[in-house]
Amino acid sequence: MINWFLLFQAQTQSRPFDFMTREVFDILIIAVIIVGSAFAAVRLYRDFTRPLPDEDDQQGD
Repeated sequence: MINWFLLFQAQTQSRPFDFMTREVFDILIIAVIIVGSAFAAVRLYRDFTRPLPDEDDQQGD
C-alpha cells in the first residue's frame, strides 16, 4: 500500500516558492494595484479628452 503522506512529503521538500514571503506577496499586490490604476488613468484621460461627435451627426429622432 502506498503511504500518501510520505509521497506528498517527499514532493514538497523542494519548494519552488520559498522566496514568496509575506513581504514579497504584499509587494506583488501593491504592484498590481499600481499598474491597474495607471491603465485606468490612461483610459479615463483618453475618454475625457477625445473629441465629441457633432450634434448634427446624431440621428436620435
